[in-house]
Amino acid sequence: MEKHTDRCDSPTQNIWNSSLQAKKISRQHRIKVSLVVPVLNEYESVSTFVERALDALSNDCLIEPEIVFVNDGSSDATLDQLLHLQSGNPALRIIDLSRNFVLTRTENYPDFAGSAR
Repeated sequence: MEKHTDRCDSPTQNIWNSSLQAKKISRQHRIKVSLVVPVLNEYESVSTFVERALDALSNDCLIEPEIVFVNDGSSDATLDQLLHLQSGNPALRIIDLSRNFVLTRTENYPDFAGSAR
């Protein structure tokens, strides 16, 4: 997988408002978006998902993306693949659960899963 690069190369970006006047938006004013993704035995698809999700989220220079994977007791190499992907990308976080807890509802995720508020 190609290492994800931020498309917002300069410290500020021109953002046009409804009156078409340019505003400078600095990186410190970017909105942090945390995407929480439960995974279970997703070794074959997780790298494609990361690539596509970061590509989609990074198209907007106002967004600082974060993807939090909750490994729900995978028995394949999903965790190893996530750790490999995380080593090259600080936007990825991993929560590894020791067994399958059947995470199907957002209330089941711990409050510390994402750093966006």
